[in-house]
Parts: sequence; C-alpha cells; structure tokens
Amino acid sequence: MVRYTSFLLVLIISVILVTGCDAEKNDPTKEEWISLFDRTNLADWTPKFAGHELGINYKNRFVLQDSLLSVRYAEKDTFKGNFGHLYYKEKFSHYRLKATYRFTGGQQAGGPGWAFRNNGLMLHCQDPKSLGLEQDF
Repeated sequence: MVRYTSFLLVLIISVILVTGCDAEKNDPTKEEWISLFDRTNLADWTPKFAGHELGINYKNRFVLQDSLLSVRYAEKDTFKGNFGHLYYKEKFSHYRLKATYRFTGGQQAGGPGWAFRNNGLMLHCQDPKSLGLEQDF
C-alpha cells in the first residue's frame, strides 16, 4: 500500500510539473509578434495604384533602400489621383500593429492637403483582387 501511495504521489507531482510547463506555452496573455516586413524584399506584398492593374508598382513608387521601405516620387512628377497601397499576402484579425515611420522632404506636387504627412498605414480594407482599375481609395 505504501508503494502504491508513493507511486501515486510521484505521478501526481509529475503531472503537475508537466502541466505547469505547458501552461507557459499556452498563456493567452503572452503576445506573439509576427514581422510583416523582412527588410530584404517586397515578395510578400502586392502593390495597387488607382488606374493600374493589381501588382503594378507604378513608377517604381515602393522601393527598398538601405533595408527601409520608401515611397519615392520624381521631383518633376505631379500627383494625379494615383493613390497606391501595398497589400500583405495574409489576412489578419484581432491584431496589434507596431510600425516605425518617418517623413523626409515635402509632399508630392498636386497632392491633397489631407494626405500631408499621412503615415499610409491602412488597417482594414477590401480584398485587393476585388479592386477595380479606377478604384477610389
């Protein structure tokens, strides 16, 4: 009987220890971050500009420079409603977004006043495959 009780006690303690270790892995309050931008390429992203088919990087606007994603405008280029976005390959819900961004230079000539210093982060949108050629953003 003593052997049975000792065995049972060791078994219960083992189960508690193993379960306690698993609880840390399954902690719902522990945040797990997913990096969306790998700083090496835009392979996971699809551009869409008003007036252009999905996947066309109009005038090479979105570029990687020194491991940073940049939006570039030619100095003599004028804005003509050619809004553009990059869409990530996966859909998300119940998320938090953390981003670092900065502005350099002025706004593109002809750009709307409300877009001045716009960080460009669009969190909710329709599927880019359903966007029309002249889609308003």
